Amino acid sequence: EVKQLIIADKNGDVHSVDFSTSETDIDQVVVEPKLVLGHLSMLLDVCLSHDGRYILTADRDEKIRVSNFPNSYNIENFCLGHSDFVTSISLLSDNLLISGSGDGTVRIWKYLEGYQLQVRHVHKDVDVDEKQIEKMEVDNKRSQPSELPAVIKVKSFNNSNCFVVQMEGMSGCVLYEYDPDCNTVSKNQLVACHNKLLDFTVTSSNVLVCLTHKDSVYQILKYKFD
Repeated sequence: EVKQLIIADKNGDVHSVDFSTSETDIDQVVVEPKLVLGHLSMLLDVCLSHDGRYILTADRDEKIRVSNFPNSYNIENFCLGHSDFVTSISLLSDNLLISGSGDGTVRIWKYLEGYQLQVRHVHKDVDVDEKQIEKMEVDNKRSQPSELPAVIKVKSFNNSNCFVVQMEGMSGCVLYEYDPDCNTVSKNQLVACHNKLLDFTVTSSNVLVCLTHKDSVYQILKYKFD
């Protein structure tokens, strides 16, 4: 079994690190990262398709790139539609991808075709605290960022059409469900948190959230969904 770690950096490069060395001599082996692909702009997220044939990368210049893996010089296509940086991507199924962006939306794609199925304006579904939004220093050579709060992270449940979204300036996250038959995205539930949400992840039916707390203490809470 091949064990690889895929890493994206701020220079726009993706590297893979092979950890398939036997356990007996892993301590003596220096593992060198291998360059997989490069973007001209900063990378913000990366993931592999379920079958391991494609690598998907999201960058600061509104693009999602679908490349073959490991021969990533062969680009399959691009998913274009966001009007600001693409912060997060997650596979909803074998052929569907969710993406979140600085334009305040999440979008669902047939990523192998580069075709956008649906868009949801998350900023219209939640109440945002402007005080929690950090002001950005903008390079004058680049276009001005959207005034809308950014989607920070999207994450789908395994074997489900449900996914969770974290938005800038929001104390909590939102659970959505995609209906492939009707091609609709519906808001199912709002998970409100009393403290600032730092990060979250999902399991088969749970959402684990990490919150700030007083005196530099952090809270880890688990929410279960049926």
